[in-house]
Amino acid sequence: MALPKYRYHHQQLRRRWAPLVRAGGVNCSRCHKPILPGQPWDLGHVEGNPYQYAGPQHQHCNRNTSSERAVADPQPRPRTRWSQ
Repeated sequence: MALPKYRYHHQQLRRRWAPLVRAGGVNCSRCHKPILPGQPWDLGHVEGNPYQYAGPQHQHCNRNTSSERAVADPQPRPRTRWSQ
């Protein structure tokens, strides 16, 4: 079952991209390298906006973003004590 944000609109966009990706005519919107025919791919979002699509991305590029954020912001967040 698809997650709510991956329902009709997401599925329709993915169906539109699928023939182009299958033919090898699309570059990854994250790393800008070609997505080769048969490679797993995701329909990626614009960084920081889960409602705007960036376009097809290698599955690895799309799912590796959480580790990129950890590297970009390695400092732990300060904790606030709300009560004693």
